[in-house]
Amino acid sequence: MSRGVGAVEILRDIFPEPVTAAFALLTQLGDVWLYVVILTLLYWYGNRERAMRIVGVAIGAIALTLALKYAFALPRPPADPPALPGSVPAVLEPLYEETVSADGYGFPSGHAVGSAAVWGALALWTDIGTRRQRFLAAAALVAVISVSRLVLGVHYLVDVVAGVAVGGAYLAAVAVAVSRATDGPTVALGAAAAVAALGIAVSGANQELLAAFGAAVGALVAWRLADVPAEPWPRTTVGLGYALGCVIALELLVLAWLLVPLPDSAVVVLSSLSLGSVVAAPAGVRRVKERNARTAQQ
Repeated sequence: MSRGVGAVEILRDIFPEPVTAAFALLTQLGDVWLYVVILTLLYWYGNRERAMRIVGVAIGAIALTLALKYAFALPRPPADPPALPGSVPAVLEPLYEETVSADGYGFPSGHAVGSAAVWGALALWTDIGTRRQRFLAAAALVAVISVSRLVLGVHYLVDVVAGVAVGGAYLAAVAVAVSRATDGPTVALGAAAAVAALGIAVSGANQELLAAFGAAVGALVAWRLADVPAEPWPRTTVGLGYALGCVIALELLVLAWLLVPLPDSAVVVLSSLSLGSVVAAPAGVRRVKERNARTAQQ
């Protein structure tokens, strides 16, 4: 009761069962898979320097969440997830159960940390609408995602409140450091690698933290060495299909990692190469085009 203050029970009394179950969809707004899709497309088709800042913040927020979870080692609530509404086909029940369930430690809420950091960074470093509109939208998304974790019964109220505070504080710290640097992505990715390394030192060789460390290092090396062109890719149908194909390949790679046990060193190398290849892709495409142009002139 001390961490939850009855929030799960109160919310479930307020919302009817079908609405409660609908939060299983809303909570996806704070899932890592969605951040992968958004940030990959933003990096390839938008302002790459700003996108890489956000990528660094996202990796750092994930690493910080994992480090804190293992440091506090506090359990999740014992509440059962909301039942699948009768109007939903039974064939979707396994997918629903996977969405509304969660394992591991509960404090702080990773969805709350991630949403405050990532959606906040998107509001800070993108140009859609006005600054006020972006931050209002980010605040609304963070609120919905946070409430979804309570309604689904996978976090206590304190987990969510602390998560939003941690995510916001981490974003603020990185934003200040980036504002004083000449290479913002290097600062953001370096901070992410440092947080992941600290988490590994505190919690041991946890593979999720090793993956975060590898991703940060791989992205940082690719950003510094690949000579990535600043110009975004054309927003064509073919280009979008290529980008989505690469994102799906990344998601399948993560799924394979979850299903097939890998040694710690392989996790670091695989995550480093995966994100590094995404970051270096624009440079590789430019080299291919330049080579083809030279061949055509011969």
